[in-house]
Amino acid sequence: MRTRFSKKLSVAMIGVVGLFVIAFLAFVISPLAKNQIPSSFTEARSEASLLATDIVDILQGTADNIGLLQAEEGDSRELDIVLGEIRNSKTARDKAVLLAGALERMALAIPEISPDDARQTAIVAISSEAALINKMIAYSDGLNQLLVLLKNKYINNYTDYAEINDVIDGLNSDSEQINQFNAQFNKLMENFDQYYQDE
Repeated sequence: MRTRFSKKLSVAMIGVVGLFVIAFLAFVISPLAKNQIPSSFTEARSEASLLATDIVDILQGTADNIGLLQAEEGDSRELDIVLGEIRNSKTARDKAVLLAGALERMALAIPEISPDDARQTAIVAISSEAALINKMIAYSDGLNQLLVLLKNKYINNYTDYAEINDVIDGLNSDSEQINQFNAQFNKLMENFDQYYQDE
């Protein structure tokens, strides 16, 4: 079941996609020939970069602690670890909502970016961070699923170790992909900056 947070982020992502369409149409109607980066894009980019880095750092700590679960098999500390990481991940979820807002502002500024190659690079970069947010939704849902499984283990005396391990593997995979999407964003923005180095 999707959490309220997941629904909120999904709505935000729909907004980002819609802004891509608006940005494209605006550029077609009024293309700009002069090389430029709007200040609104630069400001939103800086905010998005900081937020994404914070999210990656938080989830890396969570991934490290979740990795302890397999070492703590049969120990009630498993439940404490997951409860703690769900609390910690709230900060990451809040930052993901702010990140979606920063990406929306970047998308709105796209029509003012020139040359065309730089604009296209920016679009792909924004898409990478949008994918990061989608993975955050999956990661949050996975943590909640793991909590339910561990509650069954210690409260209802029912344990499905295979399912628990599958969820942990899924969390590790989501965390790794979040790192990859953020690394791709940073690399693309480095490429973006190269269009303006000689100015």
